[in-house]
Amino acid sequence: MQREPALVAELRSAIADSKASPYALAKAAGLDEAAVRKFIGRARSLSLDSAARLADALGLRLVRPAKPRKIGRSKKETLERPDESGPGEGLGSPIDRGIVGPAP
Repeated sequence: MQREPALVAELRSAIADSKASPYALAKAAGLDEAAVRKFIGRARSLSLDSAARLADALGLRLVRPAKPRKIGRSKKETLERPDESGPGEGLGSPIDRGIVGPAP
C-alpha cells in the first residue's frame, strides 16, 4: 500500500483536531458533504481546489520547507545550477531551461 502524501495526512489530521462535523466543514468550505465524508473515511481523494477550500475553512496555510527537496534524477534535470557554471550558464540553470528569462 502506498504511503499517504504529507499534505493529505496533515489535512486529515487538522480535520480530526477541529472536532467539526463533516456537514459544518463542507458548508464552511463550499463543498459537498458526501465528498468530505468520503475523504475523511479514506474512500476518495479531493481535487487540489477542494483540498485548498477545506484547508482555508480550517485556517491552514501552505508553507515552504527551509530546504526544498531536489527534483529530478540527475544534475541536468534538477532546477539547480551545476557548481562549475557561472550565473545563467550551464544545462541545469533556470535561464537555460526557459524557467526564468532576462528582465526586459
